[in-house]
Amino acid sequence: MPIDPALNLPTLPETTETAEQLLEGGNYAYAFHLAVEPEIKAAARILCGAIDSGFAELAELDTLSDQAKLFQAYGLWCSGEDEAALSVLDGLDSDASDQLAKLISEGANVLLYTMPHAEGIESFDNIKIGHEIIAPENFGTSTIKSYPGLDLILSLGAFGAYLPSDVFEQDCPTVFWVGDHDFFYATREQDMARASVLIANSAAEHLELAAHYETRVASFPGHETYGRSDDYPAPSDQKAYDIGYTGRAFVPYMPDKAQFLYRLATLNDPDLNISIQDGYLEEDDFVEVMRQSKYVPLFWRYAGGLQTRAIDALRQRSFVLSPEKMTTAELLGGDEAGIVSINSETPENEALNQINTYTERRRSYVSEADHFGDQFTDLFWPRPALDQRLIKFCLFQSILAEQPKASRVQTQVL
Repeated sequence: MPIDPALNLPTLPETTETAEQLLEGGNYAYAFHLAVEPEIKAAARILCGAIDSGFAELAELDTLSDQAKLFQAYGLWCSGEDEAALSVLDGLDSDASDQLAKLISEGANVLLYTMPHAEGIESFDNIKIGHEIIAPENFGTSTIKSYPGLDLILSLGAFGAYLPSDVFEQDCPTVFWVGDHDFFYATREQDMARASVLIANSAAEHLELAAHYETRVASFPGHETYGRSDDYPAPSDQKAYDIGYTGRAFVPYMPDKAQFLYRLATLNDPDLNISIQDGYLEEDDFVEVMRQSKYVPLFWRYAGGLQTRAIDALRQRSFVLSPEKMTTAELLGGDEAGIVSINSETPENEALNQINTYTERRRSYVSEADHFGDQFTDLFWPRPALDQRLIKFCLFQSILAEQPKASRVQTQVL
């Protein structure tokens, strides 16, 4: 009889909201997962970041709602097609469409706050971006007064004393990119409670944040802030590891992750080459492990998103072992694209089956590699376009945050 405690794999909580309601509420990842109606699916895809594929789906429809046209205009703006976006908006009559048209035509002034040593985002097109870092010796100071006429204040990882003392006293929206909000609740809750918009990666994060904060929350699985590589090599058969992992593997505050990795590390097959490196590597060394691994295991607390390690592994044309059922990963092609769900009571057995059938899976993947590559690059743009899309996403969400919320009928999702 096994003595190990039960392994809790990440699960996307059930919701009583429909896909349409989730789309309106900013949970684009969950809306994409639940959507059956083609227009809702396409609109959610665009707001998740897969703009070209969302456009292709909208093009197949005879008519579009005003909401879909608004999202279409946003996507055109992100793609640099300003005139086409304005043409779509010209046929709409709403406060949101008017504000978006003004942004596209007149541009915006954005002030970015980051932690020390973080890279900024350069100004582009008609969007001017200032970048401030408040070092410890300047805690408690105000720097915003040097930036009059702001349209948006964006924090990428800066909270508390790393923000100016009057950050919430300005006449403009404040947007925070949120990660690990549960771990840092004590030091970040006051900032997030006063923000105009909170942006998270996954559907489950959105649900938890929206239940706790009254501000607008948006899930944006198509953006990532850690990896700086735009490398996307052709598929390679030069693999040193059957399973390769680096990062925090065995730490007491992530017991389920530790159990999950332990089960993989102790697979009873002497021919397997499994590398679990407990700790962070230099970026080049990390990328090499991703490239040299047949499978890269993932684990996270919040389902319904795309973990940064998954992005790094797929970018290097390796496959990933996902502990959750297939949800948002369908944005990248799901199982066929190498995002393999091993969500079961014995994920180690599922992993072993995958290793034993790797050759067949690899052959199938390589035959469609160009297609999967197109899906990947549609969602994860190269920098600086990736960061520019984030700025436009934040500006767009700040517009939606000001719109009145429609009454929502709670409908059970089966």
